[in-house]
Amino acid sequence: RLGSSCLFRLRHRTITMACCLLPRRSQARINRWNMGLAWQLVVGLCTAVTLAELEEEREQPCWLQLGMEDRRGPQEVSVVSSASNLSKEWQSNDYVLIPHHKSGTVMSMHAADSISSLPAPLGLPVKASYLTMGFATDASMLETARPMCLAQMGRNPFEMIASGFLYHRSAAEHHGLKTAPFREVIAADHEGCEQWHENGEMSIYCKGSKRFFGDWVYYHNVANVFRSTLAGPFSEQLPDANPSESWPDYLTRIDWEKGLLAEFLFATNMSLEPMRFTFDFAARHPCGVNMCFGEFYDNCGEAWQRILRSWQVPEPQHTAILNAAQLSCPQFDNGAGEHSSTAPSHAWIHPPLDQMVRYLRELDRSVLQGRIAALEQHISCPLSERYR
Repeated sequence: RLGSSCLFRLRHRTITMACCLLPRRSQARINRWNMGLAWQLVVGLCTAVTLAELEEEREQPCWLQLGMEDRRGPQEVSVVSSASNLSKEWQSNDYVLIPHHKSGTVMSMHAADSISSLPAPLGLPVKASYLTMGFATDASMLETARPMCLAQMGRNPFEMIASGFLYHRSAAEHHGLKTAPFREVIAADHEGCEQWHENGEMSIYCKGSKRFFGDWVYYHNVANVFRSTLAGPFSEQLPDANPSESWPDYLTRIDWEKGLLAEFLFATNMSLEPMRFTFDFAARHPCGVNMCFGEFYDNCGEAWQRILRSWQVPEPQHTAILNAAQLSCPQFDNGAGEHSSTAPSHAWIHPPLDQMVRYLRELDRSVLQGRIAALEQHISCPLSERYR
């Protein structure tokens, strides 16, 4: 009943240790914290003997094998035995994953947790900045106390809107006011949120408050949808929103075509404009890389390799971090799967995803002046297979 094992062969000590990594019966249900603990156990054993004591030859002294059914999963890679003389510059950087709403937030959170939990000297302080940098529309929101290396997590904008519509319609987010009536959300929006900096970077909180900046951005864009249904260039195409209903209630009440238009209005300043800005920022940054969310579905291991090569992470940290990061891959991380807009718990009868995308393209051509298509061309993230 046990899953695959991790075999450590430390020839210098002529020690062979085997440890069970994951029970196969519960692999699909293991949450990110359990996987993090399992990984700490693995790396703790592997680093029990100092790097200097291991052979300098690359003879794969530590194999981490994740016994998953999908053979396209985390690559079986070995922690290199030779010690690296890390430059002070490499050690003094801040490392940041920048997802946007509906472009891999949960995956980035779980990856940052797994990487940051690695024991010294293999760990790397990586954070997922989804509460501030993911909403950035000016450079001050991307400031850090130390030099930064970043990975911007983009997504095809047609796909992002379709995914967001399904997700918000399902009322998948329950914290804060995200399922509250429009009148409460509008009141929270009116309170405003002053940005401020703390310890060299933008605070995750509104100034003088314990409200997250990211939550206020969410409320602000929901309130904008409400106002747009009553007045403005799209008010004739959208049914009036009722102050007593919630954002998910509204999307459920109207037909899906109008729902996609409403989702576009929500996503414009919530995700699309920040994605364009941070894409350009990362493209100019000497230690930045632009990723597409679909890459993590197509070949998650190679996607993380691309990030680590861009950040110039040396061995043995490179391999250890790669192994840890792959625990967040969509096909293996149960938590990320539950957050997906197409998760079974969010399911409802809707048109095929490709039909929704085709409708959005027509809406973009006829009503939105090609704004979505222009962003698609700008960031060059193709549609994922299931949206084609």
